[in-house]
Amino acid sequence: MLRPRVTAVVRTGLYTASITIEPLERGMASTLGCYVRRSLVAHATGHAASALRLHHAVGELDHMPGLAEDVPGLVLNITRIVFRCNRPGAVQLCLSTAAHGKVAAGDIPMPPRCSVINPEATLAYLCGGVLGLTLTIERGRGCLRPGLRHDRTPGLFHLEAAFTPVRGASYAVETTRLGCGRVCERLVVSIETNGSESPLAVLTECVRALRAQLGMLVRSA
Repeated sequence: MLRPRVTAVVRTGLYTASITIEPLERGMASTLGCYVRRSLVAHATGHAASALRLHHAVGELDHMPGLAEDVPGLVLNITRIVFRCNRPGAVQLCLSTAAHGKVAAGDIPMPPRCSVINPEATLAYLCGGVLGLTLTIERGRGCLRPGLRHDRTPGLFHLEAAFTPVRGASYAVETTRLGCGRVCERLVVSIETNGSESPLAVLTECVRALRAQLGMLVRSA
């Protein structure tokens, strides 16, 4: 029986890599590649801002004095910030600033074992006002829609939380031969992440999930 393993991890960009898995039985590379691509995009876990509480606004269309963005613009900026946390449960991040000019994601005070991957990302622009907010950072998989939550506290805004750290995934199948001349296949998976996890880490998580699911199926047979 063939024993496939990762034989190469080639970094092709800042957060992209091509990972080669071989040898595989003929026909298995396409089967595994299809599952891996779909699972990476839909089920990889990560952290994202799931809720925003503004200290000086209560309505979705409110405009806060001294803030260049309206509430929808501020929410859009927050969804572009990439978080990484290594602590259990939800994390509350609080920011209060009256600085003039650009307020960046890196200006948000972070607790231990939490960080912002893109600290240069714009949060808002202030011109004489005060920005006070609290963000809730949670871990999850896939995407969480705001409509699935029903807390309507004034000033609290539920965000569309894209937890998955995977921005793109594709695969290619190549034919190869073993030393004895046996024809087999090679699977090359190309993965792009948002920087909160490495391509190899999300692939490993995906394969472990597949193994756990198939293990339950075998035990129940």
